[in-house]
Formats: sequence, structure tokens, C-alpha cells
Amino acid sequence: MQYSVIEHIRKGLIKRDFEIIQFERYCFDIAAKKRDTFILVKILKNVDSFSSEQAEDLKRMASVLSASPIICAIQGRNFHIACNSVYERFGIYVVHPETFLDSLDLELPFILSKKGKNTVNIDTSHLKSLRHKLDMSFNKMSNALGISKKTIYLAEKTGRTSDYVVSAMESFFDEVIRQPIDIFSSDVSSQNHEKTSFERKVTGLTSRLGYSDFVFQTAPAKVVLKKKDMILMCDAALKLANDQKASDLESLSHFCDVSSFIIVKDSQVLNVRGIAVVRVDEIKKMKSKAELLELIYGRS
Repeated sequence: MQYSVIEHIRKGLIKRDFEIIQFERYCFDIAAKKRDTFILVKILKNVDSFSSEQAEDLKRMASVLSASPIICAIQGRNFHIACNSVYERFGIYVVHPETFLDSLDLELPFILSKKGKNTVNIDTSHLKSLRHKLDMSFNKMSNALGISKKTIYLAEKTGRTSDYVVSAMESFFDEVIRQPIDIFSSDVSSQNHEKTSFERKVTGLTSRLGYSDFVFQTAPAKVVLKKKDMILMCDAALKLANDQKASDLESLSHFCDVSSFIIVKDSQVLNVRGIAVVRVDEIKKMKSKAELLELIYGRS
């Protein structure tokens, strides 16, 4: 089933003129871009199989690439993912595949399902304006709608209430006050996981060259280096990456139009699948990022 869902989403993105690249076994399955839109999509049958480590990596990669993270799933452990509803997993929006594709066409969902409770966001300024226009106090609205004063007050104060209450208000005012959920606006702040001793050594050296670093456990790139608008993707390990990992690293960096390289403790190999291989002792001798870039470009 998961393969057919991935294929359905892949075809849906291509139909909408997105460029895409597909991976397996990482924190995201598809990277898609079109003009200023960049999306990282994780596709699952059961959303509860998505780990916190994967979530942190997905959010971190989205932050680095200025992308939107999203999870498409069919079900949770004890529930089905409903169309036109939005769920969350470790702070990332989760939607049904059809809701995801509809959202690409700007048909955004309205219902947020959290801890078994469904709510709808409302435009509180518009609601308040409508009340004042008709000289409707909370008491008057309560009597007119048959809904408690407290419920109406909390809806206007918090900007969130049930679909039933919103529908009653919209029917009464003959105005739309519900607000859609932008599923591509998940908070991408994340926690860095603990680095291995080798990763600490590598990032300590690259920080001397002026790069900030982002380390990953479940992404095609193990480390992403960033300095202003320049991004370098790399694999950092004691041993050379296998062909598949090197291929995935090269594919992602090419898709993102950035350079990539492999950092190892020791190797006589200078290039793997077109990707430069750089030893730690070589980085130790460098005094500027220009030296690193020259070596990467020379071996690529």
C-alpha cells in the first residue's frame, strides 16, 4: 500500500509541474520544488511509525533548505487519517495524501485534530467586528445561537472552537469566519542530536573555516555546512560511504543546486561517484573556506 501511495503522490506532484526526487529509508521520501516552493514529504501507512529522531531531522533539513516539511499518512495506531483534516506528529503537520494534493491546488483544510478533539481556527477580528456591527453581546449571541456564553467568549478569545460552533456563527452572520490551515507552515525549529566523536572533530574543524553545521541521523546528508547563503552537503564517517549513500548524497545536492563532498578519517580514494573525498588531516591544514572549496571542486 505504501508504494502505491508514494506513486500516487509522485504523479500528483509531477502533474502540478513540480520537479521531484525520491529516496528510501530517510526522514523524507520525496523532495519537490516549483519556483519558490520547496517541500519535503514523508509518506507512511501508519504515522505512529515515524520516530522523534526522524522528525527532528526532517524539521532541521527543512530549516536548512527553506523548505516545508509535511507527513502524508493513511492511519495512526487506533485511527484513520480523515480527508480535509490536519493532525500533528512531533510538531509536523500530518495529512491524508488527498488533502496534501488538494492543498497544492490551494484547497486548504480547516479542521485540526489533536488528542482526539477536532477544532477550527477562526478570524477573531472579523467575528468581533460582526458582533459589534449588530450590537451583539456575548449574552445576546448565546441566546440567539443556543450556545453557551462561555463557549462563544472562548472562541473569540482563543481563535479556535468546534466545527459545530463555527458553522452556527457563520449561519447566523451569513459570513465566513473560519480560517484554513496552511499545512506548509509547520514550525521547523529542532533540537540537535548528540554528535559522535568523529562528527565533533569534523564540525570543530569546519567551524574554524566559518561554517555553522547541522548534523543528521536519518537524511541523505550526514552533515550540512552553511555560511550565509552557501550550503555544502557531506557525509562524515570513519569509512567511505557505500555507493548507494554516495549516490543519494549526490542526488540531493544536485537537486538543491549545492556542492557535496565526503569527509573521512583516512583514504587513498579521491572521488566516489563524482563526489570529492577529503581527509580530516587535509581540513586541519586549511586556513580558509576557499581552500576547502578549491579541493572539493578539483576532485569532483
